[in-house]
Amino acid sequence: MTGAPAFDIASLHEFYAGSGTIGEVIDRVFARIAEINDKGIFLHLSRRGSPS
Repeated sequence: MTGAPAFDIASLHEFYAGSGTIGEVIDRVFARIAEINDKGIFLHLSRRGSPS
């Protein structure tokens, strides 16, 4: 993944100002969730690419 931002507001603003996309952020969110691999964190987690 290319230059995905941290998730604080300032980093996200900078990322989007530099032509980053919401798709890249969402991909990074799912990658971080997979890295943690703790099923107990979320009450509900939709599958990637499916409507909630």
